[in-house]
Amino acid sequence: MRWANTWHVLLVLGAYGCGDSDSKPSSSQGELGRGDFTYGCYNSTDSFCTGNRHDFPEAIALDGWFELDFVDMSGRAGRIVSGSAAIEEADLGLHAVRPGLAAMLALSGDSEVVDLLHVRVLAVDDLQLVLSGGALDRRAASYDTLELSTGESLLARPGPLDKRGEAMAGVLEYDWSSSDPSILMVTARRDGAEATLTPLQVGQATLVVTTGELEVSFDVVVDDRREPSVGDAGADDDAGAVSDGGVPPSGLNGGTDAGAPMAEGGASASDGGSPGSDAGVADASTSEGGAQ
Repeated sequence: MRWANTWHVLLVLGAYGCGDSDSKPSSSQGELGRGDFTYGCYNSTDSFCTGNRHDFPEAIALDGWFELDFVDMSGRAGRIVSGSAAIEEADLGLHAVRPGLAAMLALSGDSEVVDLLHVRVLAVDDLQLVLSGGALDRRAASYDTLELSTGESLLARPGPLDKRGEAMAGVLEYDWSSSDPSILMVTARRDGAEATLTPLQVGQATLVVTTGELEVSFDVVVDDRREPSVGDAGADDDAGAVSDGGVPPSGLNGGTDAGAPMAEGGASASDGGSPGSDAGVADASTSEGGAQ
């Protein structure tokens, strides 16, 4: 496993879902100028689809699941197919399986290419952790210590970051563990897409979140205060609800909202296999241009 050198905890006012009209990333015009491509949230735990984001993603996380829609200038929807081996098609969505630049093609009802858009797939370099629960009213980032209080129960969702620390789109699968479940109990939910953190007693523990070969740890300090905070913030800066995160393919139709507490040393999320590719991939050359 490779350990990331930085930690990111993102605390956001309110929790947003992909169904919110103001949280869905905006469309990007096709490279042929014949219509617009719109990034679709695979489910409500896609970290790129939370908050008031209106930008089209610059990159899709490797192994991430997502959706893409197209509407031409006349308002007619086009069928999306992949013109690259970097992205595969399946019944439940699109799957980023290789790093690289992929040409996404919009086809007409006659299977003619109407427009195209290049989408970049990048490996995940780091994770950000989003917490919800309580009454957080401010945003913080890049803390390496998470301060929690006994009696609190927080929902945590990870989100993928690239080498520049920029958020990437796509739903991933995660495993969770606590170095000391007697201090911090971790209950995986929705096949690892999120987890409930329950501080049980005063002490210190390490929360470890894993996706693929990337393993990121968060130092956790538990005290008797009733309100959670992050890093070195004082009691007056205590915060509360957060949104963001990624989720596995099986969570598309809701997933499991509650899992069993992890045993000592942590437990991995339930195995929900990602759907395979059962749609043909169109051949198309890719040009050196990132996702719009």
